[in-house]
Amino acid sequence: MARSGLATVMFTDLVGSTRLRVDLGDDIADQIGVEHDRIIDDALSSTGGRLVKSLGDGALAVFDSSVDAVVAGQRIQEGVFLHNRQADAARQISVRIGINAGEIVADSGDVTGLPVAVASRVCDSAEGGQILVSDTVRLLIGRRAHFPLVSAGTHTLKGVDGPIELWSVEDAIHETDPGSRGAVPFPAFLERAIPGHLVGREEQLSQLDAAYAAAATSVQFAAVIGEPGIGKTSLTSLWCRLAADGGAVVVAGRCTPDVALPYQPFVEVARAVLGANPPKLFELGPAAGNIARLVPGIEVPKGLPVPIQTDPDTIQYLMAEAFAALVKPGADEPPSVVMLDDLHWADEHSIAVLAHLARRDETSALIVGTYRDTDLVRSHPLPKLLVDLRREHRVVRIPLQRLSDDEVEQMISGHFGSGAAPEVIESIAEETQGNPFFVEEITSHLEDEGAVDADGRWISDTPIGDYGIPEGVRDVIGRRVEHLGEDVVATLEVASVIGPNFSIDVAGAIAGLDERAVDAVVDAAMNARVIHEGDGADEFVFAHALLLQTLYDDLPTRRRTRLHRAVGEALERREVPPATQVKHWLNADRPDKALVSALAAATAAELALAVSDTTAHLELALDLWGDVENPETVAGVSHADVVIRLGRVYFDLGGRNEEAMALIAAELEDPGLDDRTRA
Repeated sequence: MARSGLATVMFTDLVGSTRLRVDLGDDIADQIGVEHDRIIDDALSSTGGRLVKSLGDGALAVFDSSVDAVVAGQRIQEGVFLHNRQADAARQISVRIGINAGEIVADSGDVTGLPVAVASRVCDSAEGGQILVSDTVRLLIGRRAHFPLVSAGTHTLKGVDGPIELWSVEDAIHETDPGSRGAVPFPAFLERAIPGHLVGREEQLSQLDAAYAAAATSVQFAAVIGEPGIGKTSLTSLWCRLAADGGAVVVAGRCTPDVALPYQPFVEVARAVLGANPPKLFELGPAAGNIARLVPGIEVPKGLPVPIQTDPDTIQYLMAEAFAALVKPGADEPPSVVMLDDLHWADEHSIAVLAHLARRDETSALIVGTYRDTDLVRSHPLPKLLVDLRREHRVVRIPLQRLSDDEVEQMISGHFGSGAAPEVIESIAEETQGNPFFVEEITSHLEDEGAVDADGRWISDTPIGDYGIPEGVRDVIGRRVEHLGEDVVATLEVASVIGPNFSIDVAGAIAGLDERAVDAVVDAAMNARVIHEGDGADEFVFAHALLLQTLYDDLPTRRRTRLHRAVGEALERREVPPATQVKHWLNADRPDKALVSALAAATAAELALAVSDTTAHLELALDLWGDVENPETVAGVSHADVVIRLGRVYFDLGGRNEEAMALIAAELEDPGLDDRTRA
């Protein structure tokens, strides 16, 4: 039965396919065709695209999202680039891509309609290595993502009435220049965090300047320490911007409370560096293949080195050396800057890489790390590392204190652009106790309530002493969000369940909103500075961790459970990494789903040679086993299989021989084991 609906259509074309077949013969041309099809399939499967049909020397695919279609086009060009890095001159390939959107008709596995014909003509207008999109696609993308679109002029397309404007996606990798290297962009999340007016941090800026000067001769580590909201990211983002303006390459990574990937902050660093300089992948040594597997959107080229499974210390060393090679500046370049945010949430593997970098004297770099000393627990690996580095004189501690009353006055005056009323300043200073984030939130709250005017003067009919400034910023945050309307509140509650980085489309869909309502939510939340655009397509982040935590903590338990279940289902449909899904299934009281995700996450971690993550996921799987009805059917493996697998990790990679033997011995006590499994 025919169905119609809005969709984004992509055509791809392997340029010169006939010439390849004539020059190389059918066998080799068929091999190239298989590789071409793999590149297309990988790009579609990672972006939600649906292959309608293969065209022999190209493909026709459809997407629900124009953003996903353009990302898929970029990944196709990345795959072509990596293919050409390994192929000889005769086997080089080039792919052109055309994308359009509109109302199409789907019937019997095919799609038809004018938008499909236009997409085909757009593809015909593209050059090898180019992605062309119609103006319709550009308008649909809107603010959802920032692709560098450059006008390709107006074109008259065969069979299409009137000229249409086409746009070229300029950051696609052109395989005709595989050696080209671009500038590593300044991290977007740092750009967003730069304060308009920084108060009371002159000494700390000078300390960072001194550490950077010392980094010219050996690596330096500056630890910026303080409570939540004290301004760690504001300080470091401003300093990093100044360093970048002075010629330094600045890369950054964030740690989050729900770690989905081992080496998470360094994976973000790798994504930025390799996105600008793809050939750098071939300079990372024996662990290059593992780095490629961890970084989203990077294909693993054939022949790329992968370390042979050996002892965990050697694996960790090779991974750390690979990350070090990513941030090492050239011979004539100034020291690089590596900013690592929220290290109190860092995973064990990331702390091991940090330890390696901090002791790597031959690298000219400044590592700037922020962490909450209030959130560190004794079992976390960071405190021990800091003690060791202080003993070795390899760390500069930069603690941030609360602002004085005079500094609070400066901050409020900077907000209003003039001196605020003394009673306003006094009340805010008393309520916030000098915490910069609290100062900003309560000042904005008083403006939103209409209690103060644009000059910081009290204009409410209620005396300030009777106004009842909320006793705590959690109340302020709740009231600020409530002012934005029910749709915004519902969407942000879902986003707080998803985590620090979230898809606004997923959050909006779970909240029951259509696309137009989601756009309105984005506008309102961004105008209120509650959320910012993230680094990826359709990705957003909370402006501060306290916003997320307040929204999440205020959710009733039953609603939180239902939302975790809905988020888990949405992430499962989008084939998000299983480690990200595990926490949602656990909080949704779905041990069966959590079991399956934990085993899949263990496999992914094992491929990345992340020993502790592999161990943790397998241990979780065993903990969940008794909570699942018919666990062997659900998991597709037996309890003994998981025990053997964990025992091997303990024994082969973890050096935990006694635990491995105890685990196996306990399993052998099960009288239901068959002889083969027992053996």
